[in-house]
Amino acid sequence: MNNNSNNQIELKYSRRADLPVRIVNSPITGVIHKPCEPFEEPIMAGYVKLCRSEETNILLAKHPKAFVLLSVIAMRAKRTSDGNTFNLKIGESLVGDHDNYGMTRQGYRTAIEFLEENNLISTSKNALGTVATMLNYTVFDINVDAQQPDSNQIATTNKNKNKKERIKEEEKNNYQEIADYWNSKDSLAKIRSLTSRRKLQLAVRLKETAFQTKWKEIIDRISMTPFCTGDNDRNWKADFDWLIKNEDNYTKVIEGKYGDVAPPKKVETNSEQWERQCGGWLRQSSKETIQAHSGFLSRLKDAKFRKWSENTNPLVRDITC
Repeated sequence: MNNNSNNQIELKYSRRADLPVRIVNSPITGVIHKPCEPFEEPIMAGYVKLCRSEETNILLAKHPKAFVLLSVIAMRAKRTSDGNTFNLKIGESLVGDHDNYGMTRQGYRTAIEFLEENNLISTSKNALGTVATMLNYTVFDINVDAQQPDSNQIATTNKNKNKKERIKEEEKNNYQEIADYWNSKDSLAKIRSLTSRRKLQLAVRLKETAFQTKWKEIIDRISMTPFCTGDNDRNWKADFDWLIKNEDNYTKVIEGKYGDVAPPKKVETNSEQWERQCGGWLRQSSKETIQAHSGFLSRLKDAKFRKWSENTNPLVRDITC
């Protein structure tokens, strides 16, 4: 029961379809008996904990509407294993009533997509509407009311915990390996930091088979594709955030939608460079002509250049500088 000076509201179950009835006793409208919407199941006892985590900071800074929606999901999520009117499992809640928590339909859809894309929730449909399932509790901990485990359950829990920690460490190493490989390409803008947002997006991409098995090939193709490295009418260049933003971007790279891969540029050796710069002149020059060329004489101080010059024109051996 929630009491204040203006009205009184309580939830009871009606005989019809076992749906709760909202009874509002207002000094203005009197007593109203109104069947509740399916999502308006009586609120359960307990608390929801907001966690200080990287994911929380990302949601607050980058997508506040997604944060609001996740808070609604967490507040409504089932936290006990006992039965309930709508056959929801632990971590599930009904969320299709976006008007009731101040969201437009488009804002709700965008927030849902963001939460799903970043592996915070999954959604499904049932006869009552959209069911959201919390996939992890890195932002909100719904205080699941679990039974006291026996010794076997504790051993299993510890084993699962160690496995999760190992997987998390492997994922961290994968993130850094991908970032280092990207940074090894001279034609690509360097990654200065693996931010929390980038790690979240990488986690999603690494669940996709094509990215998981071909990320080196994808980065190679981006680095060698002229269009992706700035050779276009907008001087646009593919960066790391573009690569991990969604599945479509890297799929187009694999399919060659951004043009052919350019052959690697041949690296010119010192001898080839010197031959191009002064080989022809040096072969035809007399000792006097060579001695009169101050720029050439200054370069003879380089032992490697002098040796090449002497092999190109033996007259250089008699010249001191």
